[in-house]
Amino acid sequence: MQNFSERLRYKREELGLSRPDFAKKLGLTNPSQISRYESGKSIPGAQILIKIAEILKIDLHWLLMGQSSPSTVEVAEILTPIVSGYLMQLSEEISGLDFKYKEFLYKKIVPIDALPADKTLNRKEFRDAEELQQIQDKLEQSRILYDAISTILKTIRQKYGPFRPVRLP
Repeated sequence: MQNFSERLRYKREELGLSRPDFAKKLGLTNPSQISRYESGKSIPGAQILIKIAEILKIDLHWLLMGQSSPSTVEVAEILTPIVSGYLMQLSEEISGLDFKYKEFLYKKIVPIDALPADKTLNRKEFRDAEELQQIQDKLEQSRILYDAISTILKTIRQKYGPFRPVRLP
């Protein structure tokens, strides 16, 4: 079956539907429209295509292209390593930020938003406090993103495959 019209006719006949019966199920007033679809003289619009797929109980992608669309499981199998890889990168980034953050705290540098209002700083102290604040903000955002993506990955793995969580350092 090389094209849409052949696949349509094949499935209609396989279900034992006559052209007039099929046209009626589709809500078409003129059964000759089915002949036009099956001869390739006409292609139905989107609404009719969706109805055809529902009535014939077939994958719309197969009807149009001759191939089945990927299943949810196949998509999950493809996405899982991609998302896992991204989580590993994010985990490494968090680890690096966390190390930098702890270095600043060890030097007793305080983020800008934690400084007392009456505290005056020289340029280096201000730059350090500002950098620490940026690290703290990025670390918080990265952890939120990591948690969200981990939850998505956990759901995919629980539903479609084995679950091996990626651990945060």
